[in-house]
Amino acid sequence: YAADGSPQVNLSFDVEGEPELLYQMLDTLDEYGVRTTFFMQGEWVQQYPEATQRIVERGHELGNHSWTHGDFKPMTAEEVTKELMDTEALVKELTGQTTKPYFRPPFGSRSETSLKTAYDLGWTTIIWTYGSEDWRDGATVQSIYDNVVGNAVPGALYYMHTSRQIDVDALPLLLKGFQDAGYKLVTAGEILTPAEATP
Repeated sequence: YAADGSPQVNLSFDVEGEPELLYQMLDTLDEYGVRTTFFMQGEWVQQYPEATQRIVERGHELGNHSWTHGDFKPMTAEEVTKELMDTEALVKELTGQTTKPYFRPPFGSRSETSLKTAYDLGWTTIIWTYGSEDWRDGATVQSIYDNVVGNAVPGALYYMHTSRQIDVDALPLLLKGFQDAGYKLVTAGEILTPAEATP
């Protein structure tokens, strides 16, 4: 819950796809006064350095979403280290901002090795409470709304992508739905760091 007692949720994004859609989503977030967390994938960052910088210029928090978007379950500690550190190095070079302390593994797939290695490097692996399921065949603006706002729970983490028109179209409805229900939309860090720990 926020300091004023309102329930909080985090709707974050796994970045992929064309920057044009991302830019529309950044405008929508601005319009609703929402700062959130974008999970950055190294290959995408390499392809779209300006779009990466734009996310930070708009005041959002960054998380790590690996370099290749591979499955972390079978990876060795060395492979996990490379995926996370290469992404971190490039993001930091481009934006001056770290992707620590949150890592969201692609597909939510993880192992004891990946969890421990990420943690030792400074990342806490986080998953989600509810997914928007925006990637499924037949997903619609309505199905995204039902999966996200339809599962409104204080402290929940939701995820979407930045690669589909339905994400762009659903976003204002999601933000309005949460705000109308009295929820504050905050970054993953704000949800996961207890209020007492904030200086």
